[in-house]
Amino acid sequence: MPAPFSDNKATVSPQRSPSLTKSALQGVVWNYSGIAILVVVQIVSTIATARLIAPAWFGVYAAAQAASGLAAYFTFATVGLAVLRRSELGEKTVGTAVVISLVAATLTLVALWFVAPTWADAWNIPAATRLIRVLAFSLFFNSLSAVPLALVRRRLRFGASALVETSTQVSGITVGVVLAVFLHTTMALAIGQTVGAGALFVGAIALARHDLRLGFDRGEGRTLLTYGGQLSGLYFSAWAINAIPSWFTSLSFGKFTLGLYNRASLVINLPLGYLSTGITKVLFPLYGRVRDDAVRTKAMLSEGIVLATGYIWPLFAIVAGGAPVLVDLMLGQRWHSAAPLLRLFVLIACGAFPTTFLTNAAEALGWIRFAAFRLFVLLALLGSAVAVVDAAGLGIQALLVGVAIAQWSTYAITLRPFVSRGIVDVRLVLGSHLIHGLVSLAAFGAAFGCAELLAGAGLLAQALAEAVLTVAVCVLVMRGRAWYPASKVLARRMRGDSFEAGLLGRLRSIVAG
Repeated sequence: MPAPFSDNKATVSPQRSPSLTKSALQGVVWNYSGIAILVVVQIVSTIATARLIAPAWFGVYAAAQAASGLAAYFTFATVGLAVLRRSELGEKTVGTAVVISLVAATLTLVALWFVAPTWADAWNIPAATRLIRVLAFSLFFNSLSAVPLALVRRRLRFGASALVETSTQVSGITVGVVLAVFLHTTMALAIGQTVGAGALFVGAIALARHDLRLGFDRGEGRTLLTYGGQLSGLYFSAWAINAIPSWFTSLSFGKFTLGLYNRASLVINLPLGYLSTGITKVLFPLYGRVRDDAVRTKAMLSEGIVLATGYIWPLFAIVAGGAPVLVDLMLGQRWHSAAPLLRLFVLIACGAFPTTFLTNAAEALGWIRFAAFRLFVLLALLGSAVAVVDAAGLGIQALLVGVAIAQWSTYAITLRPFVSRGIVDVRLVLGSHLIHGLVSLAAFGAAFGCAELLAGAGLLAQALAEAVLTVAVCVLVMRGRAWYPASKVLARRMRGDSFEAGLLGRLRSIVAG
């Protein structure tokens, strides 16, 4: 961990809490409360916009989002993470981070405005130009919010940050849906995103106003840019991993298929993203306090992976098995051909979730070279999959199979150094994966059977059957304390007098030393 600079004698220490375990618990509760609200709002938004906007327009939207995603890595919003991971801040650390963020975000906004037509032509979707320019403003405000939000989380004010992030996203989504009623294009969604980002910026500034300051120090700037630049480079590779299949889909199969790809991806990646960030937002600032102690982090990482995969994999498997029902319910019958893509996105997501969990830890631990190598391998595997599909003239499903193979290979690569350094219990994790995988396969088969048997029945009957199956699987795994690894871990950690004796009770011993 970088120490404060010697010429910055005054330091700003994060507010100490009498119980980091309690703070972590509250952070998880606040984050997942916000996630629950956002999931409901996003589901309603997805159902509405899929019926108001044609699939081809979502292909246009996907091209614009890819441009915004690429530009995000030049805003150096990652300096917020560089601030967040510090145990102490120098006198000019915050001011330097604010200046870097402001300058980078402004330059990126201007560049993206002028590059928009070229990008749209590269995707063979000229209509994306206007959307890219609108999303540039959304990116600008989101980038400027990074440092203020990091300062809020440093003080462990997870409730305040979750509240402002949730409320502003809901406002942006609501604006997008309302505008879609009148515009019937994805321009409505782009405008909604910008409104939400602007509101987030205002809220973040209000929360962190007492900690914010302007100023610049070359030494601090060098340190912040080095770490933030390294993360931006890693995240750029992650962007490429997501953008390459989309770009190939646009050029090879057209914007209609890209629209199907975009919405099928959203149905899975939306809850996956919320589930991931709900955990990582809480854990990342805590890694800054304990990141060099492998023994004390072993239980948190190992049991965290077991619990996460044990409850998420079976639910995702039901989604895959009942994909035709879910697609008809959420998107409408004109999107029915997205169902096979949805199943493959589930396979990809089941490997991506534990990979994200471990990657978050690796970044906080400072394993930048390893993270870069992992992404290089993933890009190579992904490029190979695209090349094979292109050379053989295969379809979109074959492309997603290749992406799934690349993602699961990446998870194995990511897990290896944690195992070799004794930070993850390999027997616990792999043993749990075997049982969780078998149960998930059974859940998929049951959901698939329900969808096939009730194919001629009404949509309501099909949805009800899948809902009953989901409840049955949840009851089965939660009551399987004697044989199901996730439930066994949860039961063992909750045998104490309070919830703090559970998994996050172990976190108390980790952070308290």
